Amino acid sequence: MKTRFVLSTLVLSLTAAFASAHDTAPISGIDTQFIDHSVRAQDDFFQYLNGTWLKTTEIPQDKSSWGTFAKLRDDVLPQLRSIIEAAEADKKHKAGSDAQKIGDLYASYMDEKQLDALGVKPLAGELNHIRAIKDKKAFPRLIAHLSEIGASAPYGIYVSQDARASSVYEVGIAQSGLGLPDRDYYLKKDDAEMASVLAKYQAHIAHILKLAGHGEPEASAQAIVALETALAEAQWTKVENRDPVKRYNKMGLQELAALSPGYD
Repeated sequence: MKTRFVLSTLVLSLTAAFASAHDTAPISGIDTQFIDHSVRAQDDFFQYLNGTWLKTTEIPQDKSSWGTFAKLRDDVLPQLRSIIEAAEADKKHKAGSDAQKIGDLYASYMDEKQLDALGVKPLAGELNHIRAIKDKKAFPRLIAHLSEIGASAPYGIYVSQDARASSVYEVGIAQSGLGLPDRDYYLKKDDAEMASVLAKYQAHIAHILKLAGHGEPEASAQAIVALETALAEAQWTKVENRDPVKRYNKMGLQELAALSPGYD
């Protein structure tokens, strides 16, 4: 289906992002070909600047949305691949150089035979770390470690600018830990589509566990979904999370400790 509804921003008309990947001469400045002169700039500047682009551009069949940054990503990925493959092919790099490390990492990533032979062995250390948990006191350190390596945890920890004092950095804590996009997939039992997705998700978890050699994949998958459902029940809705005032709950370490007694 040819769709002309396009996610667009004012930046769509700027710089060289619209230049064809085959162009040899870079362009600079404002790209005027997408300006809609039937609209007065003072009436609707966005439509004036982007109108022709919106009318004439179709979302690619393999995309759910399209815009400058999506096009830029598509243009850059082949370039990055060529750079990485060149690093992997060149065996004359200085030992320990960034180019050598990039090439070696890419080669190991593409070695499917070796990856299949290794199976889940590279995760042994992480899994043992989790299995070593004996009581609640060990959870904060585990979740901190999972956050460091980019693994999902029941809550997320991040550093960003304070929403009310942009010159100050803050440590943020936010709800996390769901494998599906939103709490509704777990809680809206009357929605047939979401219920179907949840059932397929549980089957997917069981399949992954089985591939990993887990002894009781179905039972463990059921327990994982039950845990995520409990997390979903405690989480806010998307609407609540869009409220910047409700979402801002600044507190000191002592207040945080009082909020979660017995949990460091």
